Amino acid sequence: RALRGPLRLCGESMFATFKFLPGQSFIHRLDPRTKLLAILAFMLCTIVVDDVRVLLVLFPISLGYYALARLPWRVTWKAWAVVLFFSIVLIGIFSTTLFGSVRSFITTEHAWFSFPPITLPFIGRVQRTVTYEIAVYGMVRALRPLVIMAIVLPFTFTTNPHLYGVAFRKLG
Repeated sequence: RALRGPLRLCGESMFATFKFLPGQSFIHRLDPRTKLLAILAFMLCTIVVDDVRVLLVLFPISLGYYALARLPWRVTWKAWAVVLFFSIVLIGIFSTTLFGSVRSFITTEHAWFSFPPITLPFIGRVQRTVTYEIAVYGMVRALRPLVIMAIVLPFTFTTNPHLYGVAFRKLG
């Protein structure tokens, strides 16, 4: 049985399909090259920046861009659910609690809490301490895909696929 919306089951594998939704929003009327340049600019900013304050500024801007597209929630919620799960659970929580480390330029650490020590096979005794610095860096890593998703989704839903080739050709 096929699902409706951007995610469809095809056999046993799941494919994400983002269909063009005609509309009259500001983002719909933008030239595809402008949308591509916005995506590239935001991706560059989110990739090179490790400051949570900058990402906390970029996130509402990207959400505003997404809101300007006036995309119906019933069509985009599944794509958002996947990105929220991966960014918050897999990236944010895991990098904060299990795999996070302090950046090399950080000279002081402020411990928040420690997990009880456990013994792992082939590794030995492990005790993990979560610090403020690790938590902030985990937040940075979790915000990146959210900022990028809020910029990419309007492109995929508001740009007619027939215009992709024209846009890429005109960009050179």
